Amino acid sequence: MKTRIGLVHATMNSVSPMLEAFRTHYPEAELVNLMDEGLLLAVNEKGGITPEILQRFEDLVQKAVDSGTDGVLLSCSVFSPYVPAIQKKYAIPILSVDEAMLARAVLLGERIGVVATVVTAGPTTKGLLEQFAQASGKAVRVDVEIVPEAFEALKKGDPEQHNRLIQERAKRLAENADVLVLAQISMARAAAGLNEIGIPVLTSPLTSTSSIMEQIRARKGLE
Repeated sequence: MKTRIGLVHATMNSVSPMLEAFRTHYPEAELVNLMDEGLLLAVNEKGGITPEILQRFEDLVQKAVDSGTDGVLLSCSVFSPYVPAIQKKYAIPILSVDEAMLARAVLLGERIGVVATVVTAGPTTKGLLEQFAQASGKAVRVDVEIVPEAFEALKKGDPEQHNRLIQERAKRLAENADVLVLAQISMARAAAGLNEIGIPVLTSPLTSTSSIMEQIRARKGLE
């Protein structure tokens, strides 16, 4: 029987990188995509996540679970702080895509550079990194650069400009960092141009797909 994974999205920009990660590393997985593009628009308009927006997000998670999935990946990092509470409601693995990536970043260095293209994703990622560091008893310094014009370029169908803007800011951050985090799934496409910066560059598609598959296999092994 195939492993069925639910993917919950708040932007079309996250779909392709996640599908590519599964296609490359776990082609046997059966994927169920659920989307509400209005979520991210609402977060930006309201300046944060309201109870109504959170309920819309949780409704998507419920639909993914109801689809008979073995696990669910939540692909919008803005909602990551709410994932622990959501996880407690279900028996199957429910993971934010950046969970494994951020834990690895804390493991790799004390000076962590974060690049985000959505305004709310920057402070969210910084807060989560600091939580992971505190839980592991480690002190970290997190520097954040936000490049909203890169997100706009991607929405306008200009991935080359999107990648270039991210790479420019990332190289600047890398001068004083031990590890670099590209905060959102949609940014993974820019990582290929950062191979020469001399420090690890972490993206969430690969780390999250590996993590959810490992957890599902472990759970099935216990059943």
